[in-house]
Amino acid sequence: MLTCRSLYLLFALLPFSFAVNAQNMQLDINASFTFLDAGGNDDFEAGKSLSLFFDYDLKNWLALEAGLLFSDKAQDQVRSDIAGTYQASLGTRMLLLGVKPKYKFDGPFEVYGRLGLSYWYTEIEVEEYFGTGIPGGITSDSDTGFGYYINLGGLHNITQNVSVQLELSYMMQPDVFEGKSSYPFDLSITSIGIGIGYRF
Repeated sequence: MLTCRSLYLLFALLPFSFAVNAQNMQLDINASFTFLDAGGNDDFEAGKSLSLFFDYDLKNWLALEAGLLFSDKAQDQVRSDIAGTYQASLGTRMLLLGVKPKYKFDGPFEVYGRLGLSYWYTEIEVEEYFGTGIPGGITSDSDTGFGYYINLGGLHNITQNVSVQLELSYMMQPDVFEGKSSYPFDLSITSIGIGIGYRF
């Protein structure tokens, strides 16, 4: 029986099935600084992420895209309670599927947006430190679900095939750990990145 995850993966791979021999396909690779907000009084440090997008032009102003995003673990500040101190960290991976509207100016410049759905896998890790002589430890848990993303970017075409890009993005993962924890949260991720695109 097909699960939601397998169905999403199937639809995400559709662009590849008809773009293998196409000439109107683009590959984008972006490296970004990420800023996580899980609500409450969290204060995560800036993290880093790497995203990969495959775009297939449906029209000269619209493309279908499928992508992947990998982020490192961003650490919250060290906190204390009556038992000792602890520090949490969050990391995520996402499968992305959406559309990419774009507008090309006369000359080498172009602006674009990205809008779509995500299937995310997010992991939280808590490292605890107790008093002298009491060993600490690390506990972790993970969750999966669906969310969405909205990006805005601009690019400069260096050649007919190669471009450099600047991109702002906003990603939302609602109800993380709902049903697993008494304190579920919505995780928003804002990022700014630079990248390179290659048009086939």
